[in-house]
Amino acid sequence: MATVSARSIRIRHIDEAFTLESLRALYVQQGGVGTEQSVLSYFSRWLPYTSRPALSCLGSSLSVQNGYKVATASFNDENAKRSAAKYAYPAGWIVDDKFDGITILHSPTTEHGIEVDICAIHGPQGNAFDTWEAGNETRTSMWLRDYLPYTPPFNRARIMTFGYSSQVKDRENVSEIRDWAKNLLSQVGSVRKQETERKRPIIFVCHSLGGIVARDAIVRLNAHPEEYPCIRIQDCGLLFLGTPHSGTTLAEWNAFLSSIAAVAGVRTEVIEKLRSFNSAGVDSKEAFNSIKIHPPPYYCFSETKRLNIGGKLTLVVIQDSAGLNGAVAEPIPDSDHRQMCRYEHIFAPGYGLVVEGLEKIQGKLLLKPKSARSEEEFEELPGHPLVTAARFPLPSGKAYYEGKGLFGRGGDRLVGRAAEYDELRRVTSEMLDETTEITAISVSGIGGIGKTELLLTLAHRYRNKSNIFLLRPSVERSFTEALLSIANNIGSELLATRHRNQDLHRLWSDLDVSQKIEAFHGWFSAEESGKNFLLIDDIDAVPQSEIKAALPQGPRNILITTRNPILVKALEDEYHLQVHWIRLANLADNDMMEYTSRRFENFLGDGNHPSTYIADHIETVSRLAVGHPLVASRIVSYIATNLTEWHGPKAAEHFVQEVQKAHTLRKLPVKVLKYKPMFQYSIAETFESSRKRLPGPDEPSWTLMQLIAFMVLDDSAYMHFLSLERPWIFEYKGKLHFHDIWFADLDDKQAWLSSLRKVSLGTARSQTEHLHFHPILIQYIQEQTEEKVKIRIIGDIMLLAMESIQRSDQSASTDIMLSAHAKHCTNICKAYGILPAALGLPQSLARKCKLIFDRD
Repeated sequence: MATVSARSIRIRHIDEAFTLESLRALYVQQGGVGTEQSVLSYFSRWLPYTSRPALSCLGSSLSVQNGYKVATASFNDENAKRSAAKYAYPAGWIVDDKFDGITILHSPTTEHGIEVDICAIHGPQGNAFDTWEAGNETRTSMWLRDYLPYTPPFNRARIMTFGYSSQVKDRENVSEIRDWAKNLLSQVGSVRKQETERKRPIIFVCHSLGGIVARDAIVRLNAHPEEYPCIRIQDCGLLFLGTPHSGTTLAEWNAFLSSIAAVAGVRTEVIEKLRSFNSAGVDSKEAFNSIKIHPPPYYCFSETKRLNIGGKLTLVVIQDSAGLNGAVAEPIPDSDHRQMCRYEHIFAPGYGLVVEGLEKIQGKLLLKPKSARSEEEFEELPGHPLVTAARFPLPSGKAYYEGKGLFGRGGDRLVGRAAEYDELRRVTSEMLDETTEITAISVSGIGGIGKTELLLTLAHRYRNKSNIFLLRPSVERSFTEALLSIANNIGSELLATRHRNQDLHRLWSDLDVSQKIEAFHGWFSAEESGKNFLLIDDIDAVPQSEIKAALPQGPRNILITTRNPILVKALEDEYHLQVHWIRLANLADNDMMEYTSRRFENFLGDGNHPSTYIADHIETVSRLAVGHPLVASRIVSYIATNLTEWHGPKAAEHFVQEVQKAHTLRKLPVKVLKYKPMFQYSIAETFESSRKRLPGPDEPSWTLMQLIAFMVLDDSAYMHFLSLERPWIFEYKGKLHFHDIWFADLDDKQAWLSSLRKVSLGTARSQTEHLHFHPILIQYIQEQTEEKVKIRIIGDIMLLAMESIQRSDQSASTDIMLSAHAKHCTNICKAYGILPAALGLPQSLARKCKLIFDRD
């Protein structure tokens, strides 16, 4: 017997002609239960929990299942649920709150539009609906029903739950894990009878013990495929949430069962029955790991918060136990064993991580060939090497595609980069055909300019033609860790050429980290491994010593993105690379408008073109980004998430008015610069990441950058100001706050500017050209500089500019340049409310400063 849902019901055998609106109207006609309120703005479909009054019916769904329709409805409490369950529904309808078997929550309107099935499997003592639900009396969020269907690419997924008799308090329940696994396969098969359904990929999303049920089902499917013709093992993938895979010792397994017993109220005799599964569980895991012909892709997650169990804070499933076959489980921040599968909104940390995991699994399933070698053909080969081993030809149309961030890319997201992409594609083709001596390509530019997107678009193009490996290191994840993750994904296959007729899984597990990386390097460089590409994104994010560890011997077919082309130049010399250089500049105005328009389309969805809402404002919004794609993306995201709820279709208009009211020098509100979408960087963080790559605190390049941010930048006026000879400057040694910069010789200043160039805080087309600085970077530096430091910087610049003019020891054009700097500083003072008297200038200069201030 399945557990009942606390406040949701399921209605089955509904006529196909019935609609969701009809169901809601039915509740109104019955009286007493309010309908689900229409969302307050067109964007709130992504925020379905916001701004709702306390209505009884908080969420619902209606989908086709086996020739009928099945509905779900959620209410604000158990009493409302019971009342709704007793309504006078049409004859033949079946109402329950158990959710046993299969319940389809979402199905696209056309069969042709469905790309994947997703089936959620709950853990012990769970309900197939409530396990995945979060919320309170005024709102509900069952993410499989309320969020995932509106999150691309899963708007093209059929989403269902599987409920089984895990109510282990029920003394009539004598089911075991293997019974549940068989039932899972049979129930899923019952909704996959059509030919198109049978060939469709399916991903099992599993919580806790539900993962062992699914794992056992895969083992059974592999052993007895003839019993389950509606499911093919090559179409299966799994996502595990807190599943105890590695609890194979008696102590570990018993500890897990004790925790589950306390959390879920499991009765003693069932615990004893589950204890007996331990030895069989070891066999089940080994049987799963030994699937060679069609090993299903999977992704594991672990909890990070302890549950209070009997007065003791306990991790129900530790991270090591949640991993499988050497794959480390990814932790879900701030989530315990119960919470890790429940998400109150789309910005919950766990939701984004799970969606990314689903995208990765779906990407692998959609890449799998529809025809593969039979088991008989497989067994003819000596030693039974893996079907994708280096010496075993890859099936037609399949290639390795490994690395976090590769999956879910559509390859059609580039805007305004046609010339750069064509150049990248041309050189890449020549590298593959070996018609060029080029061995590496460097794509450089400031942070957020589109380097990664260009690289991933190319990777998508070659995903079935070449082996693609992506390394994306960061401060939190070293090159070694990123490379080890890829090596582990291929695992024992790297050893197949040297160790035949041996247990490759055991050999691989016995290797240490350096040996595994060495195995990958050796395989990557070998001729028989085929055409390989190693993509290294943001190579200057980690120390150069780690970069050396990432590069294979005799590196070839290396594609690099960097903010520091000088670093790549050093690698070119050390590794004898032949590098082709591509530099990304700001997008042109028309391209920025198209990019901004597309970003709004992505947020609005459902074919709502942004012209419906922001036709008069796209140009203004795109112009604010000054050719910077990341800035445009964050502005659109800020408007959509922060303003739409309150201003609806006038959100963009409200934003433009807010910007226009501000001072002309403060183009973007500070809150936009610091706005951070979930799992993404803010504009401020992107610039800060470049700043952190500068040399240590004793090297004054960042101080110089701050000074430049308060100068006139047109026509390299800042360089003229910095290089101007002032033999009298030592008279002001005690009055200038940044004398180390002002008194330095030109060679030192050039060296500090070179440091800014290395991290792309400033960019130039050649070594001889003066650096250019993006206007949004300049605004950010001005905004984040403390007021007292602002005053000191402006005071120094005003003193040097006006004293130079007063000394009259330079040309008229220089005086004009100096006057421009002084005027610019007074405008900055006005923008930030700084009075001339605060600058601490000598009395004679203070009077002139006030005259400029008052005149402008």
